Amino acid sequence: MHVGSKIKKRSRKHGLTLLEVLISISLTCTVMIAFAAVFPASFRMTRKTSQANQACYYASAVAEELRNRLMDKPTNTLYSSDRNGRYLEDFCGDISQPAKRTPLTLQDMRTFNFPKIVIPEPFTLVDPDHPSNTGIVVYSSDNVGKKTFWNISVTVFWKETSPNGQLVHHSSTIVSAKSSMVMKT
Repeated sequence: MHVGSKIKKRSRKHGLTLLEVLISISLTCTVMIAFAAVFPASFRMTRKTSQANQACYYASAVAEELRNRLMDKPTNTLYSSDRNGRYLEDFCGDISQPAKRTPLTLQDMRTFNFPKIVIPEPFTLVDPDHPSNTGIVVYSSDNVGKKTFWNISVTVFWKETSPNGQLVHHSSTIVSAKSSMVMKT
């Protein structure tokens, strides 16, 4: 009799009941459904972040191209223009009113053959609310001593379709600045 009771206890420890199996299956299904519900939202967020990073890269490249241009028109032989004879002043909206911040127009961009970097679709430098203007604004502050401070703002626009089918416009802006020494003779 003592031997039989040991056998019963041993067999109970090695097996699972049907109730335990059903509970483990239901918990596994609940966890899988929760992951399946979160996955599409995280995928959309990852894509949106990736597009914003690309837009920042293009805006930064355009701003850097502008920053690398010479700052002021030459008054002596120490200055020289870029290969096309363009200066950063040429990209200002209105040089006579430094505080006025006018975006560069599409015509100006064609005239200056600017930018050199190719910006692929769906990204663009054209403001969808004002199609004649770009997202590029260059303006100079008043001269302080012998320095000129240049402010460069580049906005890249793109659009995407939201999950409910609407077209959504996004933008990413990079603001950069440069100072230059003005050498007057």
